[in-house]
Amino acid sequence: MRKSILLSLVLFIALGVGFTSSWSEDMAMVKQQTPSGIPYVYGGVGEDSQKAMEGIRIDYNFRLTAARPCSGAYLADIKVVVENTESHENVIDVVSGGPLFFAQLPDGKYKVTADFEGVLQNKTITIHKNRPRGVVFYFAEQEEL
Repeated sequence: MRKSILLSLVLFIALGVGFTSSWSEDMAMVKQQTPSGIPYVYGGVGEDSQKAMEGIRIDYNFRLTAARPCSGAYLADIKVVVENTESHENVIDVVSGGPLFFAQLPDGKYKVTADFEGVLQNKTITIHKNRPRGVVFYFAEQEEL
């Protein structure tokens, strides 16, 4: 019985039966929450995901973008660590599966570290009520040895 239900579900998804626009948009981004309760979302791979992320951008006060410096090409699989500079607690420590990463941080000062292919970059941000903060990390292509 379980196998037939699972097989039916797989076929349903594979055939695209019943897909709606909003369901597709939800799949284009990944909403999660840290163990300490901070909501975050990442996405932005592909046009649908970029549109979906733009639609929820207003719900988050911290917005990170990862891209190449000259072309502006978006990058994914960025390790994002957000440390509260007062408590020295990492409030976020995740790998963003897309170039756009949004979180709803409490007011405070944070050190944001982005790691792409072993290259680390840091920026310090301050979050104030009703004042979103965006940062862009540019990672140049590494020369092959």
